[in-house]
Amino acid sequence: MAAEVLMPRPTSVFIDFHGDEAALVDALTEVLGCPLLREELDVGTLYRCRLLDTELVLFGDHGLEDDCGIRFTEYSHQLQLTAFDVGRRIPGYDRMYESMAVFLGERLSARLNARTLVVANLQRTVAVFSAGAAAAERAGAGAGHGDDGSHGEQEAMTPGDGLSCRCIDETMLRLKWSIQALAAPAAAQLRLFPDFVCVADELAIDFEEALRGIRSAGSSDAGDREEAEAPERAGALTPAQRAAVDALDAQLEEMSGPEHAEMWTDDALHNSAEWTRVRHLAALALRTMDWPIELPPQGRAMYVGPPDRVDDTT
Repeated sequence: MAAEVLMPRPTSVFIDFHGDEAALVDALTEVLGCPLLREELDVGTLYRCRLLDTELVLFGDHGLEDDCGIRFTEYSHQLQLTAFDVGRRIPGYDRMYESMAVFLGERLSARLNARTLVVANLQRTVAVFSAGAAAAERAGAGAGHGDDGSHGEQEAMTPGDGLSCRCIDETMLRLKWSIQALAAPAAAQLRLFPDFVCVADELAIDFEEALRGIRSAGSSDAGDREEAEAPERAGALTPAQRAAVDALDAQLEEMSGPEHAEMWTDDALHNSAEWTRVRHLAALALRTMDWPIELPPQGRAMYVGPPDRVDDTT
């Protein structure tokens, strides 16, 4: 496949806080360990800082409507994390990026006794924290922290707790969309993406990332069990479903590499026997999963493009 130039997906922490905004700014400053610069703009007041080559911007009145099954309107403030290094692919950077947002969501929930929501690309829920999410953990560490033990009964979705269940739901949805795109006719596949990208690459990358998410979530829940069993347990894949997905993965892998560059063109999407087989295997996987053979929603991903045209659909 062609070389990748990716931009890490924007990640946001949404905060349900209706107290003095200064208290929110103070709490965020304490968690980050660096001051926030206040800016008065036409759209309102922003608070901004830079940390780990990432810009963090806090603002209220985000103006987002509920979308992708996410209730943005229930949250008063948005803390947006945006990477500066937009033109390079850094292995694992997206995971670090999301982990930073999850950490901020948990800490702010505990300090402000407020609900927080972590969302990637304004499309995928990463974590949800109830008000006072970390209080039980911090109170258990001993006295002197000033925590109210009554918060200990609040329930939180944290990376070591119930988060994996929600992550499975989101990664399974991404897997569904990616397989639906692979099963579509060539003309429909080309319409799913901007004209500046290599569509064949994007189809494979979307699928690979979704499948990696299923396997990663499975590995985190596997404990001492054999890793090979993890995807079935975590992603609720039956042996037949796993076999169908693996067959599709193997076909794309067989087509990869510089010696098969001619298979990753628009012309190949229309005319090659290899992509006809990909569509057949993708349709089989959809039927095995009991998912409809239909087009996935547009605007659901980041795209590969030349360095001067890195783009985002959100």
